[in-house]
Parts: sequence; structure tokens; C-alpha cells
Amino acid sequence: MPLTFSQAEIDAFKAAMLKNPGVLEMDIGDKHYRFETLEGMREQLAYMERNLDTGAGIPSSMRFAATSKGL
Repeated sequence: MPLTFSQAEIDAFKAAMLKNPGVLEMDIGDKHYRFETLEGMREQLAYMERNLDTGAGIPSSMRFAATSKGL
């Protein structure tokens, strides 16, 4: 079973990437991340997004939308 990540962890990872462009080490909560390249950092983000903990068992690739046809 793959490691899962919360949406808050993913958001914090993205925020750290955007706030500190080019920085290859970061601490988020109790986790320390260290990367050799920026590509490695992007791959980690993609891995985290693929393994989002949905809690309800809904696949992360499923999307919901609300529409209105009007009257």
C-alpha cells in the first residue's frame, strides 16, 4: 500500500516550493525533504498528488461539478 498524503500536506509542499524557488531542502511539519534536483522535487509533488488520502475511498482522479441550466 502506498504512503498517502493529506491535501494540507500537498498544499504546504506546493507553498514551500513557490515561496522558496530553487531551494532543495524543506521542513514541513515533522517531515524533512531533501532533493538533488528541482525535477526530483516536482516528481515528489506528483507522487503526493497521486497518493492523496481521500478518506472516503473516492479515487483522486474523480471530479464533481455543479451545473445550472437556468429556466
